[in-house]
Amino acid sequence: MNQFFFLIFILISAKSFALDVDCKDSSPSLLEKIAAPNPEFKHRGYISPDELNQLSSRQIAELLVKRMHRECDEIRGGKTGKALEEDSDIMMFVPSSALDGIAKFGFQNQHSTRTSNGTNDRGFRYAAENTFNQMILGYGPKSKEVLPKYAALDLKRADNIGQTITPNHYGDVIFVMKKDVKKRTSWTPADSLGYHGFRQSKVPNTLKFKEHKDLNFKCNIYCEAQIWGPLDYSDVEYVMIAPGVNVPESLKTAQIPVYFHKESNSSVKLQKGEIAYEANKKKIILTDPSLINPSNPIEKKILDAKMVSKLSTSELLKKYENTFDIDDKRNILGQISLAKNEESKKFLLQAIRHVSDPISRSEILLGLSFYGHDKEVRGIFRDFIESQNLPTPQSSGMATGMMFNSPPVDLLTAFAIVADTDGFKEDQELRDVIRENVKNNIFLTNWYEHLFLAAPLCKKIDVEAEKKFNSGYYPPFMGADFKIAPTEIPISKGL
Repeated sequence: MNQFFFLIFILISAKSFALDVDCKDSSPSLLEKIAAPNPEFKHRGYISPDELNQLSSRQIAELLVKRMHRECDEIRGGKTGKALEEDSDIMMFVPSSALDGIAKFGFQNQHSTRTSNGTNDRGFRYAAENTFNQMILGYGPKSKEVLPKYAALDLKRADNIGQTITPNHYGDVIFVMKKDVKKRTSWTPADSLGYHGFRQSKVPNTLKFKEHKDLNFKCNIYCEAQIWGPLDYSDVEYVMIAPGVNVPESLKTAQIPVYFHKESNSSVKLQKGEIAYEANKKKIILTDPSLINPSNPIEKKILDAKMVSKLSTSELLKKYENTFDIDDKRNILGQISLAKNEESKKFLLQAIRHVSDPISRSEILLGLSFYGHDKEVRGIFRDFIESQNLPTPQSSGMATGMMFNSPPVDLLTAFAIVADTDGFKEDQELRDVIRENVKNNIFLTNWYEHLFLAAPLCKKIDVEAEKKFNSGYYPPFMGADFKIAPTEIPISKGL
């Protein structure tokens, strides 16, 4: 869900920003105010290798959405009334040609399939998905299961529908998900890779959101749903197809009810009509991936990526050296980062010196997060952060979409680890290097505030700004109007 972008202009006074952010030691308590770990996770800014080893991808997904609710819905939304989950459906549009693969592997995101009917740019999308949570999610086999699958959120209230279309360019078969899926679903009132100003934040809402009494949000083209964690036929309530179309055999085999769709007054403009296939109630049994015989190159890629998690450290290192595809190397590094042993540590310390891909470097840093009390490892972090000292943005510029100015994921990974990980967080030199880095690039400020100053993911709603947005005015992505408290890094009033 990612074809619509808004062009926006950035007007930033680099000189005033540099003068306003005084990073001298006038505020000794500033960097001592390290954010406490989230109740849901061990760390505020990243999912640790330990957690990836211990939790299922479904559990991690539910915790991520629970965290969004606590730090966003409860700050930006209303206190009374119906939650959005009570009056909405999640509809995923997929091409009928993908049904056999879905039956075998479940619904996959483009990080696994490497295909998309929207923007097919895994690096760009991954940066956006980390920014959604201001949390580093990782890129190994289990992490990619956590990363979202995109769908349309079908809203029933006329107040929220706005100018909408049926997003059937994504596919001709429409899966309507069970209610249980909603607890690991977030949403945006427009395409999540394009700019949106809703509630003055890049972070999505969850379906527990209760609308603010002063405002109604409007779906713009469509409201997008992001479903986190694994998703398969067992999560489907029913399917809709066009009137007169034959019911696909894959759906009959899976015993999923199928309806012909008809027009509705909801935001997606479709609802179920006459029954096309009435399934029985037998339980859907998923196929063991290790028993699957891939029938096409996409299925083979998915299976190969999944099977990486079955390999020993030695096998992973050998496979990494013999692999030249960047996506495959990232996937293997993601699995190596989970191994807490001397073999993996030695490899990661060597790899960080010559790997240039930001996602790969992020995985290496995550693997080294085990070793915060190791002086050599902390030195690696310091040298890396200093080498990434980003230049101050120019006094004017242009960007498209909300994510083009996101800082590189490897630098954000280093920030997240240093913020609250034993060994790293006690290293004053590391924290000083980070302060200098933030001073030179305002796009790091939100992450810095969240990780080091215990700021919530979302800020309270700016009613006037939201009214302007809803009337067709699109404010700058990041404005020059900064207000600075005596002891704090500035907070942008734009987003």
